[in-house]
Amino acid sequence: MNDLFYQLYDFLKNAIVMIVTTLFTIYMQLEDVYILIFFAFVANIAAGIYTDVNVNNKPFKIDKAFEAFKHFGFYVFLVYFIYSTGVRTKDEYIQVLGVKWTTLIVIYFYITNILRNGTLIWPDNKTISFLYLVFSTQIFDRLKSALGFKANNNKDNEL
Repeated sequence: MNDLFYQLYDFLKNAIVMIVTTLFTIYMQLEDVYILIFFAFVANIAAGIYTDVNVNNKPFKIDKAFEAFKHFGFYVFLVYFIYSTGVRTKDEYIQVLGVKWTTLIVIYFYITNILRNGTLIWPDNKTISFLYLVFSTQIFDRLKSALGFKANNNKDNEL
């Protein structure tokens, strides 16, 4: 019974993320996605620097900021590769949809990291804590424990 529940849980979690991302890709223009990724990138760096300096009491390190730029550079390379693939195969659908999906996935992880830093900056803020639980999918773990299910650490039963 528990194995079935965990398989259903994993399936539903992935299905919800896919449905939300699909809806975003249908209704957003490509230019809007580029603006969002830029603001998410800047906000992620700012939140990380603020958290390190003011919460973790660590000095600012340029290496950490440079690492964020390397990750963003990899994203740019990946988008260029996907877009070029669409151009070479003359498939405009791959160009637009592939770039949107990739960008929205990266934005999702930026937002999750920003919210994680927000929970460290403002530990008593219930809204930020709740949003972080939802975006990081930790809310599913909390629901499982509230329903009396234990964490399934057995990865042999995965699809």
